Amino acid sequence: MGNKITIVGCGPGVADLITVKGRQTIEKAGVIAGSRRLIETFTGGSAARTIVIEKDYGKGLSGLMTAPEGTNIVLLVSGDPLLSSLGTLAIKKLGKERCEVIPGVSSFQQAFASLKEGWTDHNIISLHGKDSHNIKKIFSENPKFALLLDPDRNLKYIKEAVGEAAGSEYEYHVASNLSLRGEEVKELSFEELATHPEQSLSILIVKKKKTAGGGKEAE
Repeated sequence: MGNKITIVGCGPGVADLITVKGRQTIEKAGVIAGSRRLIETFTGGSAARTIVIEKDYGKGLSGLMTAPEGTNIVLLVSGDPLLSSLGTLAIKKLGKERCEVIPGVSSFQQAFASLKEGWTDHNIISLHGKDSHNIKKIFSENPKFALLLDPDRNLKYIKEAVGEAAGSEYEYHVASNLSLRGEEVKELSFEELATHPEQSLSILIVKKKKTAGGGKEAE
């Protein structure tokens, strides 16, 4: 069957938010793979061989299986491994039988923690690299939701896609650089979506405003 891969969720950014089990697994690794930022953040002092995976994910993942038999191989992924993450691609490519998953704190969990609000009644939707989502439909069908944005599907893109009439019916909070220096969780008006300085990856948390009769969506 070959070597097994342990996929470690590293949390939203800061090293303190990785789990104890995740940290211990990294310390025992013979090969550690992941983005350059994650390797630099989580492998200080490790004697393990490192493999940077940042562009050709498929080729990088295939390369993990060339390690000598019996090597402890760890794949570092940001946030939680199974939420809009490289972890899902790794399992699909390498097979469930070869993979173990150690969960991590997701970016949207950190965003809601910063807001001090529950998130279980929000629909979580990732727009990372996807053109298939109908933004207007998302707004019309969900009173509460969170969008995981990317550099192309950003705040300005959302404003243009949903339009003034529908978009002005919602409240907005944008969360960027979560857990890192420069973290920002800020309330925005619909108009400000077009002008707010963009980060490479942000989360937009959306909630329908009070109705004209004074009613409000359930908390």
